[in-house]
Amino acid sequence: MNTLTDTDTGLALITTETGSKYLIDLDARTVRRNPSSLIDGLAGDKKDLPLLAITNCTIGEPLQLSIGPADRAITRRTTRVVSIVPAP
Repeated sequence: MNTLTDTDTGLALITTETGSKYLIDLDARTVRRNPSSLIDGLAGDKKDLPLLAITNCTIGEPLQLSIGPADRAITRRTTRVVSIVPAP
């Protein structure tokens, strides 16, 4: 899989070039970030956060998501995506 879109379904595991992993549940509309030990943590790490939109998720490009409650949405942009795989 080279691209994940906002209209896809199921679970996907996204890995970025820093080694951080994002578990995206497109059915439940949640995202969980598990940071690499090489980088600093972010607010909400290792917790399921509301996924509002996937703006970009393509191998070789930065992952860009809109997350959080709709009234306090934030954009999270990562380093380049190195893999997108279905998650069990």
